[in-house]
Parts: sequence; C-alpha cells; structure tokens
Amino acid sequence: MTTSEGEAAADEAPVVGPLVGGFFRYPWAATLLMAWTVGVIDGSTWQRFEVFTSNQAGNLVLVGTTVFTDPAAAALPSASLLGAILGVVAGTILGRHFPADAPLRVLAPLILATAVMVVTVVLDLGGAPLPALIPAVSGSLACLATAMVFLPSIGIWITANTGQLLATVQGLSEARPGGWIRGLPFPVRRAVMLTLGFVLGAICSGIPVVTTHALLFGLVPTFFAIGMGFREYWTRRRA
Repeated sequence: MTTSEGEAAADEAPVVGPLVGGFFRYPWAATLLMAWTVGVIDGSTWQRFEVFTSNQAGNLVLVGTTVFTDPAAAALPSASLLGAILGVVAGTILGRHFPADAPLRVLAPLILATAVMVVTVVLDLGGAPLPALIPAVSGSLACLATAMVFLPSIGIWITANTGQLLATVQGLSEARPGGWIRGLPFPVRRAVMLTLGFVLGAICSGIPVVTTHALLFGLVPTFFAIGMGFREYWTRRRA
C-alpha cells in the first residue's frame, strides 16, 4: 500500500464494529439517511408547536429567553430538553450492556427509540395532544442519536449541530488535491452528509402530505436500518 493509499484508508470509517453490512459500510449513506430522519421530525414539531425535538441548543435559547419573562412559554422546550436527557441516558445504558463489536450495541437503543416513536405516532393519530408527547419524541430522537454514536460509520451526534455546519463550510472552502468532494477527509465528509441530510429532512417536513404524518414518515430509514442490522446479526450467529 502506498502512502497516499494509506492516508486515504485512514480517512474512512472503521471497517470493524457493531454493524458493518448494508448501508452501514457506506458512511455517507448512513449519516445522510439517519440525519434526514432527525430533520423531518425536528422540522415537523417546530412547525406545529414551535419547539425543537432534536436541536436542544435551540431549546436552551428558548428557555433562556422566556424562563423569567414568560415561564409558560418555557415549559415545552424545557420538557423537550428533559426528554432528550432521559433518551441519551436510556440509550447509553442499554447500548453499553453489549460488547463494543456486538450488533445489539447499536440495535438495542435503535429499536427502543423506534418503539417509543411508533407509540407516539399511534397516540398522535388517536387524538392525544402532541405537546404532552413532545418529551417522548425528544427522548426517542436522543436515543436514536445515541445508537448512531455507537456506530463506527457515523460516530457523532446526528442532531442539528452548528459545529457540523461550520465544519462543512470550512471543509468545502479548502483546496484539496484529491478533488472537491473525494479529497475531503472522512470527518468533513461526515459533517457534509449530516448537514445535507438534516436540511433535506427539514425541507421534506414542509411538504403537506409529509407534515401530516411526519413522525411516521421520518421513521422509514430507521426501519430499514433495523432490518439491515438484524440481517447482519443473524448472519454472524450462523457463522
């Protein structure tokens, strides 16, 4: 292997880990699709209730600017923050029950996150007031994000992140001998895909048919991820 080939390989995501099959072997696809899920759901809840279920930094601003002047307005973003905290704790505790290279390290918190969101969808369709369900949505997305942190092909928080946006702009602004996109190191390509996926998801959340069923629509990539994950899980067990 030449030096340039070695450097290129070092820029790629790890090839070993809990899940490496399906789209998990393609960091750009995994990051793009899972960030898209977060963008759809976060965009939808913001349009409906003016609260974030993923962008907790935004909720911190909402709480900070209203907690003394309008405490009632701070209640929903505070509930979303609490839900996200609980989601991260639950996802972390659940994932760390399994070895670092076990598929269930990612699958367990991913399944928990999806199950919570499905229950929320059912309650929403049944007429339950979604503002009361906001902590569950936030907790589900935070648990999903925790699962993606455990996944080597992503390994970062897929929630809205100003740092990732700025890393995208900086990375695309630099001259690279390998080309505008292919010459990007893995962390920058990951930031580009995360930002692009989230923005595309937020845009999709504004489509009327999507807005109505955004919580369920946004789960499509997670269902696919769970299916691919279990396929790899059973393949390993049979080997």
